[in-house]
Amino acid sequence: MLSQVKLIAEPWDVDWSGYQVGHFPVRWSEWNGKYRDTTRRLWRGEDHTFPDMALRLVGSPDLYGDDARSPWHSVNFITAHDGYTLADLVSYDDEGHHAHGWGAHGPTDDAGVQAHRAQMQRTYLATLLLSHGVPMILGGDEFGRTQQGNHNAYNQDNELSWFDWEAAADNAALTEFTARLIALRRAHPVLRRPGWFRGADVFNPDAGDLCWFLPDGSEARWHDFNAGTKTVVLFLNGAPLDDDSFVLLLNAWSDDIAFTLPDRVGGGWSVELATAAANANADDVAVESPVRTPRHSLLLLRRTEA
Repeated sequence: MLSQVKLIAEPWDVDWSGYQVGHFPVRWSEWNGKYRDTTRRLWRGEDHTFPDMALRLVGSPDLYGDDARSPWHSVNFITAHDGYTLADLVSYDDEGHHAHGWGAHGPTDDAGVQAHRAQMQRTYLATLLLSHGVPMILGGDEFGRTQQGNHNAYNQDNELSWFDWEAAADNAALTEFTARLIALRRAHPVLRRPGWFRGADVFNPDAGDLCWFLPDGSEARWHDFNAGTKTVVLFLNGAPLDDDSFVLLLNAWSDDIAFTLPDRVGGGWSVELATAAANANADDVAVESPVRTPRHSLLLLRRTEA
C-alpha cells in the first residue's frame, strides 16, 4: 500500500531556489502555482497567456507528464488561505483588474459592476472545475466571501477572516452554480480524465480525445496560441470514455466574440453551462453556429447528436 500513498505539497520555499513546482517525487501531488498565476493572467486579459493556459486546462503535462505522474498530481487552485478570496480578487485593483475594465476598486453600489464581478467569479470557478487535475476551492469562495481586500488575513481571528453565514444565504445563486459545476464534473469522465490526452486522431472514437480550434472554426496550431489570441475552442471527445462530447469556449477579450463551431465536430449542440449573467444556469438550450460568447466568459456546449 505504501507505493500508492500520495502526499498534497505547497512546493515553494523548500530550498535555496525557492520554487519547485513540478519537481517533487512521484508520490507527491502539488499545489500548482503556475495554474493559479496563468488563470489569473488569462481572465485579466493579459496578452500571450494561451500557450500556458492550454497546458493548464489539460492537467499541466509540461510539469507532470514526463515522470510517470498524471493530471491528478496537479492540485489546481485560483485562491488559497493566503491572498485574496475570489470575491476580493475581482473587486480590488492591486492585481490590475481596474486597469482591464472590471470596474471600481473595492465596494460599490454600481449594479453593472456588481453584475460583472459576479460573472467573473462564475468564470473563475468554471475554469477551475472544468480543468483536468484536482480542483481546490478556497472555503467561502462558493458564496462570495470577502476579507474587504485584505490578502494576508490567514493569521487573524476576527470578523475579517470569519465566515459570514448571513452573507452566504444572500448569495445562494453562486453556491448553487458551484454545486452544479461539481455535479457536472462528477457526472462526466471526459471532464476529469485520469490520464493524459493524446490529441491525435481526435475523431476516431477508439483513439482520439481532444482538439483545439480558433473562433473562426479552423484548427488551432501552436503558433496561433503564441500569436496573442484571447479566445479558444476546445473539443473534448467523450466517445473513448463512453461519455458525451463537449465544446469549451473561452473568451478573455473585453468584447463579445462569435464562435464558429467546426464542421468536423458534428452538429447538434446545446448549452450545458454559461458564466455570463444572462444564461449562467442555462440547460439544454439549443445553439446554432456562430455562437455568441460574451466578454470575460466561458461557455460549455454538449453534443446532442452523434
